[in-house]
Amino acid sequence: MMRQLRWICLCGVLGLPVATFPRITKAEVAASSQFQGESRSTSEQRGGIFSLRGPKGEDFTKAPELEFPFVAGLSARIAWSDLEPQQGQHNWRLLEQARETAASHKKLLMLRVTAGMLSPGWVYKLEGVGTVTFTKDDVSWVKPGDTISMPVPWAEGYLKAWESFLTALGQKIHDWPELCCVQMTGGGFIGELHLPKTSEATMKQWNEAGASEEKVNAMWQRIITVYDKNMPAQVGISLNLAMPLPGYKTGTVVREWALSKYPGRVWFQQNGLTGGPAVGPYSKILREASATTTVGYQMGGTGAAGRIQWPRAFQRAIEDRCSYLEVFEVDVSDPKRKDDLVFLAKGLKEINESKAKQKR
Repeated sequence: MMRQLRWICLCGVLGLPVATFPRITKAEVAASSQFQGESRSTSEQRGGIFSLRGPKGEDFTKAPELEFPFVAGLSARIAWSDLEPQQGQHNWRLLEQARETAASHKKLLMLRVTAGMLSPGWVYKLEGVGTVTFTKDDVSWVKPGDTISMPVPWAEGYLKAWESFLTALGQKIHDWPELCCVQMTGGGFIGELHLPKTSEATMKQWNEAGASEEKVNAMWQRIITVYDKNMPAQVGISLNLAMPLPGYKTGTVVREWALSKYPGRVWFQQNGLTGGPAVGPYSKILREASATTTVGYQMGGTGAAGRIQWPRAFQRAIEDRCSYLEVFEVDVSDPKRKDDLVFLAKGLKEINESKAKQKR
């Protein structure tokens, strides 16, 4: 049960209380067989429901929810600080655990190594790498009184260190058949384009660090180029769309640039699906992008937060022609969600099959 309490969302990063649900039973696994989707994922089926785990200190050796036929794969979030605790010294244990667990269940693997606030401590000691701190005034899940730090992401020393890590990561995973997607991070404070930006104190820090829209756009284009160069050619590299700082059109500029330069290679997703209006313009953006590349969503929190309108959220993902959806493990494991998840899995399967036929 403790496994379900740890790191199911960014609230878990900071130890906020979350609800838990019963473990999956063999009877529930058997009952789920009414879904006639593929329980064994193949290289041609790169979408579906991904059970979202991580990002720090996760034990990936066990993921019983992968027994469900309607679950296509494991989405593993891992902190950069766990994989490179000392500069140039890599510990791939968590990465290998995630791969072995996906492979043992004959499921796909989606990988996200998060930099930003989960960067290793040695990064802050590099020449020219400044620090920005933020609090609950900027991000709602930060505990009152806590202060979170991240490196200035466009600092040259930081970018070179991140590029060096991505090179090593690409060499490590270059021949993993289970791998279908690598999520791109490095320019935000977690796994998206987002930067903390609500309080005057934090915005003052960004301004003092030389923030500009041109600088942020160029930074993300550089990061995407490095991902394309180093990640396996057969997998997608996904960009999580958001507005970095107030008024910045980085999401539009970088998305259009990536669609032109890396058609089909760069995927797009949005990490706030609730079924409510929070997705904003991204529903239309993803729907339009789905005509030329792969798109998806991540749920905007867990069911414990009380914000998720489950059937409506899943229907939106299907209407937006999404190929995949990341759902937090605690919700995948919740028996109350099974019918909704089966409905979602069928819809995603039909979308992926339709896209596969169009490519033939």
